[in-house]
Amino acid sequence: MVDSDIQLPRDTLIKLLECEFDIALGWYYRKRTKTDQTIIYTFGKNFDEYNCITGQTMIHEVPYPIEVKGGRLGIALIKVDVFSKIKYPYFKFVTYDDDTVLSEDLYFGNQATGSGCNIKCI
Repeated sequence: MVDSDIQLPRDTLIKLLECEFDIALGWYYRKRTKTDQTIIYTFGKNFDEYNCITGQTMIHEVPYPIEVKGGRLGIALIKVDVFSKIKYPYFKFVTYDDDTVLSEDLYFGNQATGSGCNIKCI
């Protein structure tokens, strides 16, 4: 999957295919933010700014591919058998009692990791 507003390096598909994990994500910066936040989250309780991996970390400190909790699906390669491991609906927008939300793609990643799938980021 590639969102229509994402510009990809020429070798993106090759890198995603070489990742050889259940879900391979490409990283990019979060839209409408003036910080260094990406759309990739490390392991932790929530999908929030405290578990968000920064662009500087992705560029300078991370050996690729890295295992992650989840991320946006703007650049993603998902093995077909992942869908047989998780419950339908695969994508669901969740609003919690405290008005926080879990987007469809983060919900999908949460379901996938909860079902034993691994997510790597290139």
